[in-house]
Amino acid sequence: MKRLSKLRFDALAGYIRDPYSVFFAEELDWFQAGDEKLLGLVSIDTSDNDYVATVLARDKRGRFRAVGLEINLPYREEAMGRLETMLSALAWRTC
Repeated sequence: MKRLSKLRFDALAGYIRDPYSVFFAEELDWFQAGDEKLLGLVSIDTSDNDYVATVLARDKRGRFRAVGLEINLPYREEAMGRLETMLSALAWRTC
């Protein structure tokens, strides 16, 4: 798992965002694995201040889609740990 800049994440998968997500979530950290074949995102649910870890992979058309999600995590560090576990588990299958 390697950190990505928000700018690079946006270039790869910025289109995945729901325009209304700014009302209930704030993105905090962006990552990649397998030479950008998998992407990861840690965000905070601002309505209840817990964290979310999301894994994205390419679909058959080459577009990134969510393939893994962990919600209601109490700490940012826990969300990052869960994200790393999910990315590692998927990396050997897709990379």
